[in-house]
Amino acid sequence: MICRTCRDNGILIIADEIQTGFCRTGPLYACEQLGVEPDIILAAKSIAGGLPLAAVTGRAEIMDSPEPGGLGGTFGGNPVACAAALEGVDALQLSERSLRIGRLFESITQDWPERFPLIGNIRGLGATRAIELVRERHTKEPAEAETRAILAACHRRGLVLISAGTFGNVIRLLVPLTATDEQIKEGLGVLEDALAGEHRSLSRSDANQNMQFGGQREGFRRPEPKPRFTGRIPPIYRNSRGAKSFRQRRHVSHSWAVPGDSK
Repeated sequence: MICRTCRDNGILIIADEIQTGFCRTGPLYACEQLGVEPDIILAAKSIAGGLPLAAVTGRAEIMDSPEPGGLGGTFGGNPVACAAALEGVDALQLSERSLRIGRLFESITQDWPERFPLIGNIRGLGATRAIELVRERHTKEPAEAETRAILAACHRRGLVLISAGTFGNVIRLLVPLTATDEQIKEGLGVLEDALAGEHRSLSRSDANQNMQFGGQREGFRRPEPKPRFTGRIPPIYRNSRGAKSFRQRRHVSHSWAVPGDSK
């Protein structure tokens, strides 16, 4: 529907394939799996394996429309990067390898959502995957702190992962197409152990809270501590001894309380 709307109103369709392009999801470009034929495609990153190379590919009538000098770039036509890209294409069957990585990932993680309630969603195509972590599946409350704990546990065992998403609760996996099956299994094993460890930690925390509240407050979570006042305080605040004038403030401690505070 989006494509039809764009076509009917003369709007260009631009596919940002900088991260998903060059067989990261299986085909050369991810838009191929959606049946989308964009007017312009942006590609970079995976093209030359980290060397500075990017491409803007589009319909001839679009790319030929700028005046001479209207298109350019600092690293345009870098010969070393172009050579690296050509070697990469010749060295690997990238599309087939990406699809194989995707099948391996699915075979290992297919039971993770059942075992770890923290997982709200596992999605992706080929070698590009994402694991979204939530505190409650029905509310989809982001599990940002838990995500950080899991990433830290992986890092301690030598596996470097990063979080993504608006709330930082998505573990983003962009598996290198050069990684062996054994390396992928080892890495996912570390992530699985980290998920299991966080699951046990949350289970103990919930059990302790249920015992504390006699089992009547299931699902209760301790609220975040209120921020403390630091630094310079606006004049409407008073110190704990009620001092008001500058002369008095010089001789009292600087512990402040908001109006109406019991202190």
